[in-house]
Amino acid sequence: MPRRGRPGGNPDLVKHQFTAKGDEPLVQKITIRISDSMFNKLQEKDNYREFCRQAIAEALARDERLAEKLKRDSQSS
Repeated sequence: MPRRGRPGGNPDLVKHQFTAKGDEPLVQKITIRISDSMFNKLQEKDNYREFCRQAIAEALARDERLAEKLKRDSQSS
């Protein structure tokens, strides 16, 4: 079987590898099912993956703020 790739690897790998924006590495993956129309609208975005990350981050922050508010309200009652 013939060998594939360059012997010794790519010496410029650092120049070509994926680097994540932000403080944390993007190592986890999720899978969700959406309709064709939603997927088509997402693909119209310049960077739909980053758009999804931001939407999830905003929803999580909103949920966290709501939980803190409910906790404060229950303690004051």
